[in-house]
Amino acid sequence: MHRLAALSAATLVIVLAACSGAAAPSGSPRPTGSPTASPAPSGVVQGTVFRAWTTQALPPAATFSWGSTAVISDGQLIVSGPIPMIYPGPLMPNLIQRSITPAGVDRIFAAAHAAGLLAGPTDLTGGVAPGGMTAHLLFLLDGQEREVLGDPNKVMMCIAAPCVPPAGSPEAFGQFWSQVSDVAAIAGDELGPEQRYEPTRLAVLVTDPPKDDSGLKPGLAQWPLTTPLREFGTAFGSGTDRCGVVEGADLALLLPAAQEANALTQWTDGTTGGRMLVVRPLVPGEPDPCG
Repeated sequence: MHRLAALSAATLVIVLAACSGAAAPSGSPRPTGSPTASPAPSGVVQGTVFRAWTTQALPPAATFSWGSTAVISDGQLIVSGPIPMIYPGPLMPNLIQRSITPAGVDRIFAAAHAAGLLAGPTDLTGGVAPGGMTAHLLFLLDGQEREVLGDPNKVMMCIAAPCVPPAGSPEAFGQFWSQVSDVAAIAGDELGPEQRYEPTRLAVLVTDPPKDDSGLKPGLAQWPLTTPLREFGTAFGSGTDRCGVVEGADLALLLPAAQEANALTQWTDGTTGGRMLVVRPLVPGEPDPCG
């Protein structure tokens, strides 16, 4: 499968790990794992079967924190959870993970089929305005990736209900995107209880603190990795920013410190100080944003 281009996903993050064994609409393509394919022993397709994210023509640092809006992978759904209404907010985004049954995945693919997104044109943007946001939907259908682009803000203007946009139209894409923002409404009782998503990879941006006129004194934290801040990862953008992906033993060191920090915490390694981190948990199927 091809690797997707680096993404900047807005606001929420969804991981849908999928399989499907329930009936899909007649004539619709089915996600891998249906009776027309060879399911994994558990009935859940290994890997990512659905992912949603957004991109925009902005400087890389401005969209670094954007993650996936929705993802289904290995029988799990990952989305953004509630954000504490405090300032400064926590450094770590709040991602929620829930199990999803094959029938729940089928419901999502059925909604996509009804919107005309599983066949036909893959560019349903309808002409995004310069500087506008583009939404991306990735489906795994019988082992083949299908990526569909659209305008997340495109809606059908109508006078009387029901307002059902034509399948395969920009407005149908926009309507499905609004449904993806609340996957639980589609999957219903096919979802398990909520639990915190424990990432296996963290994308980390080391940058300069922004100008803050709040009068708050930022907290200080010790950089826990042996690699100095000034040598971490690779150069990112045109300034002094550094970017890298942390996993394995380094993740075990950094994750607890990041969970204790807030968005204004300044980090030092003993030789370099006054640096700020932007941390983004990477979900299954998400490429390295530092490349």
